[in-house]
Amino acid sequence: MAVLFYVVIAPVVVVNGFPSLFALLLAGLFVLVPFEFGHMFREAKRRTGRFSLWGIVPYREKLRFRLYLLTIPVLVFFGILIAVVLSTVDQSLPGTILSWLPNWYYFDVVFTKYSKSALIVTGVARLVLDGVVAPFMEELYFKGHLLPSISKLGRAAPLLNGFLFMAYHFWQPWNYPSILCLSLLLVYPVWWKRNVYLSLLAHTIPNFIGALPFLALVLR
Repeated sequence: MAVLFYVVIAPVVVVNGFPSLFALLLAGLFVLVPFEFGHMFREAKRRTGRFSLWGIVPYREKLRFRLYLLTIPVLVFFGILIAVVLSTVDQSLPGTILSWLPNWYYFDVVFTKYSKSALIVTGVARLVLDGVVAPFMEELYFKGHLLPSISKLGRAAPLLNGFLFMAYHFWQPWNYPSILCLSLLLVYPVWWKRNVYLSLLAHTIPNFIGALPFLALVLR
């Protein structure tokens, strides 16, 4: 549904002077966020009788604060390392096995043709949605809710969770190699320590920081 929404709205967004990235953010806001949060709230109401997300997120075991201080920077560091190392692989896919995808499927990488106001709106939306809302929602659903639900699979549970998280990012299949590795990097500590906050912080922090340069650049 999100891809269909993006396909329909992207041409309209671009014609009105916004980059296609803004169309993707709108797809997240109007499709992914309502669907995922809606599903979790519905499950919470069904299981606990209350609209409380924590009722369906059992992986919240307490950890020492110093363990967060040690673990989160390590996860962020290796996450950045994975992204850098696999960037060449990711960038090669559009011209090889994904060459059949139409040009409109790819996000803009050149923003000089757009107005400053359009880029500011896009930058703020990216900071809020991609920097905070999306990683919070994704980690809560995939590792806080889904991972415990498939825990009966034992050691296969985090592996399956990683592949499902990769497949979920159907709007950027060229990044599948790095997304899979990043997901596996985050899911195993959560599975081991039964603590979703590890991946939630390790996902949100770099996403938020990564969205800042774009916004800072367009605000100059």
